[in-house]
Amino acid sequence: MAPSYGFDHVPVMRHAWWATHLHALLRLTMLASVVTPFLLGHTVASALTAGGITLLMLLDLAIVLSTTIARTEDPLTPRRRNGKRKPTLRIPPRVTSGSCARSAPSRGSGSRPWPSAAP
Repeated sequence: MAPSYGFDHVPVMRHAWWATHLHALLRLTMLASVVTPFLLGHTVASALTAGGITLLMLLDLAIVLSTTIARTEDPLTPRRRNGKRKPTLRIPPRVTSGSCARSAPSRGSGSRPWPSAAP
């Protein structure tokens, strides 16, 4: 950021350094809360603490992802003016009688067990 007239960058940089140091202190505290019980021989407490911290981090990630997903406005299919959804895929019904009723069509023949959809 380039300094302009009437702008003092010293308080901004001081704030940035304090934020960096506090963030590092938070990470060191979390690491110490897992390592200290392990070094004192309390492996179960260390495992529970590590699991709890992991779950809290995953909860934070889940909240961020859910708000991101909730903000998307893309519907699955486009809507018409009257509000009804326009069909995107039509699957023709299977023919069960007549000459096309066979269990499995041969691969190279090109014939289908259902009639082709008319345009």
